[in-house]
Amino acid sequence: MRHRKNPYSTPGRLAIMRLPGKTFDFPLYNPASWLTVPMPDINDQDVVAALGACWEETRDEIVPQYRDGYTDIRRRWDQAVCGALGWDIDEISKLGELLAREPHVKGVAAGQWKQ
Repeated sequence: MRHRKNPYSTPGRLAIMRLPGKTFDFPLYNPASWLTVPMPDINDQDVVAALGACWEETRDEIVPQYRDGYTDIRRRWDQAVCGALGWDIDEISKLGELLAREPHVKGVAAGQWKQ
């Protein structure tokens, strides 16, 4: 059984969080936000190969939710995205750590009992 909750890299998750839905239901995102998510050039075979290889390596893994921390699989996805697109992995890793600690993502206010 596969358990694929939030199968996005850090940049992908941050991009869809920019435009939340207009309801208190969570998680619910505005469909228009998907139109603004940057997509890699699928005509670039190097990009497709790098992202495809990462997908093949991780497609059967259990993916914890973001609130569970900046996990190994999320680091691997971010490394693949950064490598394919020439982005700075150190910067994206910092954002991944911050995202995992974000009160909206974690489900508790900063400093509350849940670590």
